[in-house]
Amino acid sequence: NMKLIVGIDEIEGLRGMSLKLLGIMRFLEMYPEQRNSIVIKQIGVRLDSRPDDYLSTTNEVNKLIARINKRYGRKIIEYEERSSICLNERLALLKAADIFLVTPVRGG
Repeated sequence: NMKLIVGIDEIEGLRGMSLKLLGIMRFLEMYPEQRNSIVIKQIGVRLDSRPDDYLSTTNEVNKLIARINKRYGRKIIEYEERSSICLNERLALLKAADIFLVTPVRGG
């Protein structure tokens, strides 16, 4: 049975998306039997307020996702970057998810 893990995060360093991805990498290393039983749908929401932070964070996130997917030979993480996500779509993703990961380093 494939499990769907969903994450919706703003693309900002303090939101912790990079740390979430490092945690997922660690999980996959520690529990190799889970590598073929999960798929992760990660949505990154762009913020206009801090362009330098956005650029460095999105670069780091894209590199980590490529590294994870390459390491395990399949698209474990499906990443989509958006300018926004409407409430109905957010709720549909939450309903479809087996696990919803909320991992901000700092939220406000």
